[in-house]
Amino acid sequence: GLRLLSEMPRTGNQNQNNNNNNNNNNNKKHKQLSYIEEVGPMPKMISSPESTGVCKKNAIVYMAQKHHSSYDRDSYGLLKQSLDLLYENYLNDNHNESTSLFIFHTGEFDAKDLRELEARVPTKGLMNFVDLSNTSYWHIPPWLRNDDPQKWSQPDVYSVGYRHMIRWYAKRMWDYFARLNAENGCDYKYVMRMDEESFIYSKIDYNMFTEMETQGYQYGYRSCSYEMKHVDKMWQNYVQQPGKRAIQPKRPFVGRNLCGFYNNWFMADLSFFWSPPVQEFLKFADHSGNMYRHRSNDLILQTAAVYAFADQSKVHRFLDFTYQHFTSYHDSGCPMWGSLATGYNDAQGTAVADNLVKELRAKGCPREGEDFKFKLFDLPQTDLSPTYNHLPAHMANITLRHVKAGLVDVPHKGAQSG
Repeated sequence: GLRLLSEMPRTGNQNQNNNNNNNNNNNKKHKQLSYIEEVGPMPKMISSPESTGVCKKNAIVYMAQKHHSSYDRDSYGLLKQSLDLLYENYLNDNHNESTSLFIFHTGEFDAKDLRELEARVPTKGLMNFVDLSNTSYWHIPPWLRNDDPQKWSQPDVYSVGYRHMIRWYAKRMWDYFARLNAENGCDYKYVMRMDEESFIYSKIDYNMFTEMETQGYQYGYRSCSYEMKHVDKMWQNYVQQPGKRAIQPKRPFVGRNLCGFYNNWFMADLSFFWSPPVQEFLKFADHSGNMYRHRSNDLILQTAAVYAFADQSKVHRFLDFTYQHFTSYHDSGCPMWGSLATGYNDAQGTAVADNLVKELRAKGCPREGEDFKFKLFDLPQTDLSPTYNHLPAHMANITLRHVKAGLVDVPHKGAQSG
């Protein structure tokens, strides 16, 4: 009983609304499509019979696999845990009316898996599986076809599929939703990314997409990862191009020491990433080949685009909920990179962080003073992106407990945290 995209109903009065707004929307959608260089057939999508329609306003997206191609871990088990927490703490009946859940994959998932995942969650009909394999969204771009992947940076550590994932979140996901809107009468406006290791540990009792729209935010993030030095050279090459003055950034981007938006969880206004200045930059980054040759990741490219082309008032660091994302060593389970960041609306957050530290110590995980150490500490408001956290005056003195590994949520960064 699973249905393809072409068979899916649209929601509510969407057919009528599309007719009323067709002329106004067509020009906008054609402009969005003008930056897409690789078209090809749209990926195959399946949805459950209980779906009320694929075409909604907001999308929560995962890129999923059953066994990680680079990190050698049980990705499917982590995905189930992430989905359980997402539904328990956010995606309940109050927040799902205008939201679809997309699980993108590369041929590993089928209708049986969709039924299994939907059976675990309380709200049915939101999930859609999209198979990117054998499409233009998951292949080496034409301008790199003559490359030898074995000559790319760390070929034995990071697979070609991992580099496809970087390109997907840096460039191609925006293309996908532009085409979904234009070719299927949809009107998606916002996306929220989740990873299989993305764990939301506390209740979120408001609609985050509505918050983005009401406040006019174009980009939202939860944590900082300090790795922006890796985009310096590319950015300088970009802004020094002849004849590109019309797409110069809103403000100078000097990014070596700045917070990189730890984008395993983020929210974005699609129209920002469809805008000509952002698309020009992402196209330049795409054609540079650095995503494949040097593993220039989607984190640094998204962050550079937001710093350069978004107004400061339209960027927001969410601090209210407790969120965890760690990349861990598969043999020991010890964290290599990432953080658990407690939220100011979570009364149990400090206890959650303290319990995690006890678990890591029991495993014998390396601590402060060792490579890829984990550390427990409290971050003050001044280290929590003071430009972007938009905290009311009465919360100016808050501190939030963190457990971190690597260069994520580093203390004593001050204004460099955003």
